[in-house]
Amino acid sequence: TILRKPGPLTPEEVEVMRQHPYHGYQMLKMIPFLQEAAELVHAHHERFDGRGYPRGSKGRDIPLGARITAIANTLDAITSDLPYRRAQSVQAARREIEAEAEQQFDPEIVKVFLSMSPSVWEELRKQIMRGLGRQATPTGSSD
Repeated sequence: TILRKPGPLTPEEVEVMRQHPYHGYQMLKMIPFLQEAAELVHAHHERFDGRGYPRGSKGRDIPLGARITAIANTLDAITSDLPYRRAQSVQAARREIEAEAEQQFDPEIVKVFLSMSPSVWEELRKQIMRGLGRQATPTGSSD
């Protein structure tokens, strides 16, 4: 219900949403070969500046995989249709991610992300959507 809600979340709904890294961690940690992945799930909403959740980890204290996942998660969120807004372009996502380097994201990982052609991400989205049997959202190269 919360994921599909078209408007702003209530404080109670925000609190429920902020629990998903912990719940994902709890599910994955019970599977021996996914224990390392469990930690990445737990930390993917931490912020490079320490203002993230659930632990408030900062900088290199956040596992490398979680720092990478945070950028991938943001790219996907920005370039996907959501109940409260239409998908934006990969270029818009790149600008947002670049603007959040050192606050939300590890600046070194942002540098690597930005060095890659936007077409890499656009083609990947198309492949994933084809695999799901859906059309990729046409986000264009500008917004």
